Amino acid sequence: MTDCTIVCQQDWIWDAFTAPSDAGMTPSNGAPAEPSGAMRNPRKLRRSLGLWPIDDLRNGDALWAPPAFLIAQNARMRSRGLDPMLMLAPPQRWPGILGMSLMGRTAITARASTILQWKSYREAGIPERDPHRDSVNAGARPWSQLANGRVDTFPAAQRSLEDLQSALAQAPADSLILVSEHVADITEEWMVAVHDGHAIASSGYCVHDPSDSRSVLSVFDGARFANEHRMPAEELAVRAASRMTVRSTVLNIAFRMDSSALVLEALPMWCTPPYAYTRSQTDQLLMSISGCSLRVPASAARSAHGLVTHDNLPVEESHLYRPDPWMEERFGARFIHESHHGGNSPE
Repeated sequence: MTDCTIVCQQDWIWDAFTAPSDAGMTPSNGAPAEPSGAMRNPRKLRRSLGLWPIDDLRNGDALWAPPAFLIAQNARMRSRGLDPMLMLAPPQRWPGILGMSLMGRTAITARASTILQWKSYREAGIPERDPHRDSVNAGARPWSQLANGRVDTFPAAQRSLEDLQSALAQAPADSLILVSEHVADITEEWMVAVHDGHAIASSGYCVHDPSDSRSVLSVFDGARFANEHRMPAEELAVRAASRMTVRSTVLNIAFRMDSSALVLEALPMWCTPPYAYTRSQTDQLLMSISGCSLRVPASAARSAHGLVTHDNLPVEESHLYRPDPWMEERFGARFIHESHHGGNSPE
């Protein structure tokens, strides 16, 4: 019986789940990486390329997949009278929960319809600063992106207010947008997976060379990281997850030239790629991904506070993944009329 479905077209993602490096990076507790002959979690994996729906997937089954696939899969399941997949995710308005102390910058979320009414970033609460000077800069270009997802027509980018409003002209009014100050002098980024209050996996993600540049080298391209950043990255990620009260999440942690750390992004665990994790870390990651899929019928009683899973796990409503309307519009109908029923390959 298949325990977890991995939906990916990139071979490196499948390889990272099925054949993680024994060398890896030394875990923060100082223990050596798992030897090649170590016993692995006997979890079975199957792979789908995500080009078609998976008709034997059911509410509560373990799944790692891009949000676009989940949206299309759920729409098809609903059209067939099946309960859709319910997945755990950080709250949509996580930047406001983490605040300046953990984010290291001003970051706000707002509906597209609200942003279209803004007269200036300053009035909206985003300081208009030139990152290279102390003076106010009316031409400031903070970062903007969907708060909980991606669409190819609106990638994460630095935009003037005029550019942002132009980019949102065709967006659904309820699309939630994240707007945040640019962070100067970033040197390294780390990814930390947190489950039940513990950092279960961590890895350097990329280095910026020179700092504050868009010239980056990833861990897969041979980037080398300061191992002394591992523990601060894990500690900050655990603090952030605790403040959001989420059970499972992956935090993107950035380090600046002075080694201060801040949270760049909070991401769902079930769609964030694994990085240079050891075998034991990857096994823990797979177990945590399984826990992100909730076995709860759509007809289950729900309150303003949330719901309770079949194993009596309380879940806050804000911790359920809710796709952005822009993503629903873009991907929702993808599989509705698809006759192909699968095409998955076991490991």
